[in-house]
Amino acid sequence: MCFMRRASRVRRIVAWLCVSAIMLLSTVVGQASKAKLAVWDWWDIANPSIKAYYDWVTTTFEAANPDIELEYQFIPESQYYTRIITAVAAGVAPDVVQLSITRARDFFNEGLLMVLNDFVAKTPSMAPREFVPPTQIYNQKDGQIYGITFVMDASALLYNRQHFREAGLDDSPEGIASWDEFVQAAKKLVRRHGGETTRFAYTFYGNPIEEFCSWMRTNGGSFYNTDFTQAGFNTKSGVETLRFLQSLSLDQLAGGNFNAETASTRYWGTWAGSYIRNANPSLDFGMTTFPQGPSGNQRGSTTWGNMMTVLSTTQKPEASWRYITFVCGLESGIQLLRLMDRPTCPRLEFYRTSAWREAVRANPWMEQIPAIVNAGGAYPFIRFADVNAQVGPLIRAAIQSATMSPEEALLRSEEIVNRFLSETE
Repeated sequence: MCFMRRASRVRRIVAWLCVSAIMLLSTVVGQASKAKLAVWDWWDIANPSIKAYYDWVTTTFEAANPDIELEYQFIPESQYYTRIITAVAAGVAPDVVQLSITRARDFFNEGLLMVLNDFVAKTPSMAPREFVPPTQIYNQKDGQIYGITFVMDASALLYNRQHFREAGLDDSPEGIASWDEFVQAAKKLVRRHGGETTRFAYTFYGNPIEEFCSWMRTNGGSFYNTDFTQAGFNTKSGVETLRFLQSLSLDQLAGGNFNAETASTRYWGTWAGSYIRNANPSLDFGMTTFPQGPSGNQRGSTTWGNMMTVLSTTQKPEASWRYITFVCGLESGIQLLRLMDRPTCPRLEFYRTSAWREAVRANPWMEQIPAIVNAGGAYPFIRFADVNAQVGPLIRAAIQSATMSPEEALLRSEEIVNRFLSETE
């Protein structure tokens, strides 16, 4: 009897050890079978709101995809694109990278990005028709989709509603309908005392090409021709636009600081609301499209959308696509709004959600964002770094100092842009 009890006990111990070994082996095999997906980004992970968003992505995505482990690397934007190219050349490239519109087309032309059409065909929620239309200019060429829009921004005209009311102006979003009305309003908004301007009507932006594009959009013009193969701005519309912006400078209507309320309007963007609120919580401001120009037939802006892409060197296309569909999906857009206070989702369905309606109730300036982004024309995105370095100073000279005529600035700019465009084909 004693022997039998000892034998039974041994069998139980052996059985327990076998079960434990199987469980341990399963865990090891499970961990080993996880695909490690390398994702690179230039966003500043030291920013608490950005960290909160990516913590949410990691936790939620990995829970829904237990066979994938995310490996993030956040690289300063000044080094980001060089690091990607170097990693590709060295055979150690990541799988997924966020790309700015100013670099994505260049990467595609160099063969660095995977064509995503087959994936998109199997995933209707990622089809271009699901996104704000102007954002889809930047992520495809000749029908080949090489990126899925992740975040969206647009230029916008910001205005101090209190200043408008004090000057007897209509402070509704489309209260100023035309350039002529804008100039007349600007003259009413300016304040001068003892030969010194204490409040200006308008503040220029730091990117003269973008500003030129936004105002030209309302005047019937575009930076490119219809198929993006040549410059489209050296026209009557372009000359009128530069001359209009030049007049704001020469007539001493432009200057000051919008946040400090020494300027009544400002060229800025749809992302600006939280910056203004943090700088001056009491500022009563509105956000709108730019008023119609003399040769145009609509209000306008400039809209763009940075994207998630898959490098052509990846060995994990399926896992990469699962990640992209997650971060470019509706719930991710809602979390960007909640965690980062950023109304940046490019998905059309986002603007029908209760999350969006709640955000507008809390931040009335957001109400115009759908109108602003849908009115957008093209950003000068192809070879932007090269174009900006050479064309930016010409546009700035014509606008801010009148050291160059609009006609000369546009002629020289056209030659530069056409040369760069010819090199991309």
